[in-house]
Amino acid sequence: MIERKPALVITIALALLPVGCAGVWRAPERSLARMLRPQGACWNAPVRMTARAAGAFEGDFHAARRRLVFVSSEAGSADLWLHQDAPMGLELPRMVAPHSARERHPRLGPAGRRVLFVSSREDTAGDIWMAELSRGVPGTALHLLSGGGILPLPYSRAELRRLTGPEAADDQPCWHPDGKGIFFASAPSLRDRYEIYRLDLRSGERTRVTSGGGQMPDCSPDGRCLAFASARDGESPGIYVLRLADREVARLTAGPPIDVFPCWSADGQRVYFTRYALDADGDGRVDRNGPPSVFCVTFTEDVFAGGEAPPARQLTSWAHGDMRPRPVPGGFMFSSGRGPVDAAGAARENLWALPAGGEAPDFRRVSEYVHFARREQQNPESDPWRRLLAWQNALWAARESAYSGRLDFDLPDRSDAAEAALRLGELWAELGFRKEARSALDDLLEAFPGSELSCGLARLRLLALRRQELRGLPPGKQEAG
Repeated sequence: MIERKPALVITIALALLPVGCAGVWRAPERSLARMLRPQGACWNAPVRMTARAAGAFEGDFHAARRRLVFVSSEAGSADLWLHQDAPMGLELPRMVAPHSARERHPRLGPAGRRVLFVSSREDTAGDIWMAELSRGVPGTALHLLSGGGILPLPYSRAELRRLTGPEAADDQPCWHPDGKGIFFASAPSLRDRYEIYRLDLRSGERTRVTSGGGQMPDCSPDGRCLAFASARDGESPGIYVLRLADREVARLTAGPPIDVFPCWSADGQRVYFTRYALDADGDGRVDRNGPPSVFCVTFTEDVFAGGEAPPARQLTSWAHGDMRPRPVPGGFMFSSGRGPVDAAGAARENLWALPAGGEAPDFRRVSEYVHFARREQQNPESDPWRRLLAWQNALWAARESAYSGRLDFDLPDRSDAAEAALRLGELWAELGFRKEARSALDDLLEAFPGSELSCGLARLRLLALRRQELRGLPPGKQEAG
């Protein structure tokens, strides 16, 4: 009798477990929006969406179905994966229509049953494909490990439909909210300029919607506007918005930073994007060799009236290479190199999520942003990248209050906001980014000429930077004495 008790206990325990429709035990409901609830006047901790040993490069999330699709090289090539009940579900992610070709840029449909993606399985330049997730046939693929052995990987061989052919290089699809059409970037070849097209899924009619260049489209939740990236003004690539009714175009961001991968927030009130703004190799130019970060801008249709572009807010620090944002309930998801490192000491890129305001807390008054940044400045355990983000948000708050009035400017004088620009210049110099330090200090002198103390200190910092350059001192090296 004693030997049978464990089996009896296990049998009773299994009988009491809640069972889902597929016979899989499910974790208790905990919505992603609740997990992303801001932490008050503290730094917000990101929620990990994937934990793939080979990394997860980009993905998309459907809130109602709690479906996460992402790209990973777990099976050797860049394949599409599906995780049901993400991020807390116990059901293992599985490959969607595995293939040796490289696949990228997945986008779930409005109903969450279909996914668009780009594949080179029949065209090396890339074509747009669509997978029917509800019609997948489950199975297991055997992956040979480099060190020997076999790794079984679950997959669902979904029903596929090729949407574009070999006559052009097609990339970066997105859905119209009605599910009847898609937008994508296309060019005659990989060397030519991309334009954005609309494809009617029922009739197959293909219509060009941009002129002057455009890539990385994303349609607004109401279906009225299209955000995209373009270098049409001869500057660095920036974020634009096209109103579909009359094809009016407005620019949301201005150079010299490189702004790419735009996406709308779930409520359509802001546009997230990836920004490259650092001169990482010291050649005097901003390029993609430096780490990216996630930014956002508030969107209103006033931009179509020729008004000034809204100020951009930095949401993540430069420390982890955060990029490719996508909307999730209560915030945004992004790919990032943060987290544990592999045996070679490299951090694998995976998907994470943050509240809408990003890593730093949201406040209603400009003074609260400034006080939070001062607290971080005085915290000996705070790393310079976080201090930089805190002061960047303080400066954004001052500019946003002047632009939209959404934030209360309750500082004694507008020149008090010059402290944020001064601290940014000092931190950039400390980190060894002279170009960025000069830019921040020059902005201070132009934007806050009435702040005598901050302007005087900025001039001294600029002189010190100039002397360092003339003496050939390496970036970040302070002069003796």
